Amino acid sequence: MCRPSQHQPGIVVVLPEQTDSYTGIMAICIPLSFGCPTKIKQEEVGPARICPNCHNQTVISARARTWFEFCFVPLFPFSTDHLWLCSICNWQVERKGGYEPQIAPPGYRHPAQAQTPGYGPPQGGYMVQPPPQSHGGSKM
Repeated sequence: MCRPSQHQPGIVVVLPEQTDSYTGIMAICIPLSFGCPTKIKQEEVGPARICPNCHNQTVISARARTWFEFCFVPLFPFSTDHLWLCSICNWQVERKGGYEPQIAPPGYRHPAQAQTPGYGPPQGGYMVQPPPQSHGGSKM
């Protein structure tokens, strides 16, 4: 049933009948996050090894696991890799290839840290200079 509008005399505007029920679709937006991050943990403590990239003795044996996460909760691992990892320059290589970084000999120093004799801080510590002494003199 339609009813006439009473805005202007002599013009009949037909408006749709109003109902009390809501016929639209109501949606709720809930953000869900998921991803596959890789987590790296040190496996075993062994002798210090030299990084072929930065030449520091900071290469460790590590395990990298890729997890499926839903809403920041790790649910199950996708893959596991065993690798060599330098904690300074982030160089890494998988261990299944058979490559092993060189074991650092005792007293190993980074090539850039080797100093030329005669340079660097004094071997006996820093010398303390005595305070300046004032010379007694007359003022004129």
